[in-house]
Order: sequence, then structure tokens, then C-alpha cells
Amino acid sequence: MTRLDRMREIIGGAGSGGSRLGDSRGPRSKQSIATTPSPEAVDVLGGRLESGPEGPAFTIRRTYGTAERYGRRPLGDYPQPSVDALEILSAGDSKSDRADGQRGIVCVDLETTGLRGGAGTVGFIVGLGWFEAGAFVTCQYFLSRLPDERCFLASVAEALRHAHTIVTFNGKSFDAPVIETRYAFHRLPSPLEGLRHVDLLHPGRHIWAGDESRLISLERDVLGLSRVGDVPGAEIPGRFVGYLQSGDARPLAPVFEHNRLDLVSLGVLTGLACRLVRDGAEATANASQALGLGRVYEKVGAYESAVACYQRAALPPVPERADMRPAGSARVHMEARARALGRLASLYRRQRHYSDAADAWDRLLTLPQVPDRLRREASVALAVHHEHRLRDPRQAQWFARHALEAESQPARRLVVQHRLTRLRRKIDATTA
Repeated sequence: MTRLDRMREIIGGAGSGGSRLGDSRGPRSKQSIATTPSPEAVDVLGGRLESGPEGPAFTIRRTYGTAERYGRRPLGDYPQPSVDALEILSAGDSKSDRADGQRGIVCVDLETTGLRGGAGTVGFIVGLGWFEAGAFVTCQYFLSRLPDERCFLASVAEALRHAHTIVTFNGKSFDAPVIETRYAFHRLPSPLEGLRHVDLLHPGRHIWAGDESRLISLERDVLGLSRVGDVPGAEIPGRFVGYLQSGDARPLAPVFEHNRLDLVSLGVLTGLACRLVRDGAEATANASQALGLGRVYEKVGAYESAVACYQRAALPPVPERADMRPAGSARVHMEARARALGRLASLYRRQRHYSDAADAWDRLLTLPQVPDRLRREASVALAVHHEHRLRDPRQAQWFARHALEAESQPARRLVVQHRLTRLRRKIDATTA
């Protein structure tokens, strides 16, 4: 029997000693599950039992001091998150019915029995982390016995009682649904109700890493941190199942370290993102970052700041300026400039600044290596601008022909051909 088959047996309650995860009635056989954290487990994990609203909970606390090096610099040198910037990073999710304050910003990360979520997925580690006097504090709640899940959840809720904002990485798609499901299962009010939720995955992709960002890649590229001996995420559910079977907590020690590093990196990256949001376009390091920050601003309606970022991203590279060195290859930099001009033109058009939009489209078409999609969009927009606003059908015809040359989709080609036919009639009428 494979490890995965054994895990399914335990989760589904099959076999002689299985226990359904999340079944508050407890295990069918005490021989197949760890009954309490053994003294050896406490020593291995470094935790203790702390009193909670419905009973004791097994917790592990760690403080990372300001002088402790994390990546390229000491932890105390990193900026800390700010409430105003978090409102922008949350994409307008500014709801919070609790008082603001530095201690109220809590990073949250789960380790669960499944990587895909679902109603049967249980979070056996809930990691919380926050900045405190420049240091970073982590507090990890461990579900050492499945029948104690209600008590475990109540303690986590108590820890989040004073928070006004939680920060996660892909938490809106994974962590938050798992939390909501488990509290609903036990008929407990969700601790996330009324909290602002910042999912750093999406602004992190915009600002730093493109569409393939992961937390561990952001650690490497942004913080200069490389994990040594880190446990792969795919192994984590199996290690927890092994603990349930044997009571041996030693394979779980790397899992707790993995969770702690996730929390600290999340806190540090959030602080860096908040500083970028606070300082604006002038703080960006290259065209790609200025473009990404502009998208973050635009999403929440901060159009003036978005325009400043797009204008900065559209500038030609200046090698002597250390703060605007191209990121990656020249092609990547040029594509970021083109995309910034495209977003700038679209933003101007929505604000009815049609001349500014046309100027941005014109600048885009002068760039080399412009993606075909942007070239088509710019040509069509300029054809419309010259036909309907400047009343210049000949110039509109010139742009429409360029749009037709760049268009390969039959339906869109037909639309451009209709435009050319109409423009030809207008030109003929003017000549006659």
C-alpha cells in the first residue's frame, strides 16, 4: 500500500483504525492516532500547551530579532507594512470593522492535509506572524489530535481577535476557503469576518515576478534568500499522516520551519510592497516594476499614480541611471515600455483625454519589437481617432491599412475591411 493510499484510508475512515479528518467525534481506534503530544514531540518541535477559550492548544512561538539576517540584510532594515498601502494592495478590499494599528496586521499561512483544498481538507498548522518593535514574531498552532480541532480553531480565532488585516499568499483561493470550511463544519463563527484580506500573490506578480511567481522565487529574486533543506510542499500532507500513525514528530520539524519561513518572507515582502506603493513611480527600479505598480494603482482607481508609473515605464532606458536599469533582456524592457504605453493610452481614453491617448498610441507604434496585439490595437485606435475626432479620413485610412496587415483573426479583419470601405467612400466624396 502506498503512502497516498494509506492517507486516503485515514481520511476516509477506511481500514481498522482510520479516523475521518474533521470528525469531532474522535477516532475509532486510539492505536492508529497520536493521542497527545508526547514529551519527545514537545522537545522536537519546541512548543507548549497554551490555554484557549475551549481548552489548551499546542503552540510554537519564535521571535526573529532585528539584527537577525534575512536574505541580503538584517530583518530590522526592512520596511514594515502600513495600513494605507495595504488598502491599495488589497485591490480595494478596505473593509475592516476593527481599529487599525501595527499589531493588527497579521500574516497567515496554513499547512494542510491536501494541496487542492476541498471540504475534507484540514489545516493542521495555522501559522500567524506579525512585526513587533522591528522584530518579527511567529506563533504556530498545531492540531496534534484530530478530535481536538474545535479547541484548536477556537484558539486561532482568539489569536486573530485583535487583527484588522490578514496577509496571505494565494490565500483568497486556498487558505481562506479552508479556514471558512472548517469553522463552518464546527458551527463556529469565522475569525476572518470583518477583516481586510491582502493576498500578496497578485500584486507580487505585478511588481516583481510576472505570471509565474511563487513565494520561494520571490524570496530568491527579491530578498536574496535561498532555503537549505526545505521540505517540498507535496511531502507535507504525508508527513502529518506519518505523525498520526506513529506519534513521531521528528519528520514534522522541517514542516514547521517551512511554515515559519513562509510567514517571515510574507511579512518582509509585504513591507517592501507597501514602501513601493507609498513612494510611487520614482521608487521603481525598472520599466517592468513601474508597469506592475501602475496596474496595482489602476485597479483601485488611483489613476494619477497609475499614469505616473506608466509614464515612467514608457521612458527609454538610461544606462547611467542605476535606479532604472533594464530588468532582464532588452526585449523584456522594450515589451514593458510598449505595454505601459498601451495601458496609458487606454486609461487616457477612459478619462476622455483623447489627444493624450492618441499621443501614447503614436509613441507605441514608433517602438521596435512591439507585440502584434498591441500594434493592432494602436492602429485601430488611431484610425478611429483620425476618422471621428480629427476628421482626417486619409490618415485614418493609413492606420486602418496597418491594422489590417497586423490582423490575422478573420472576424476582426472583416471589421477593419468595413472601416476601409467606409473611409474610401469618405475620401472619394471629399475629392468630388
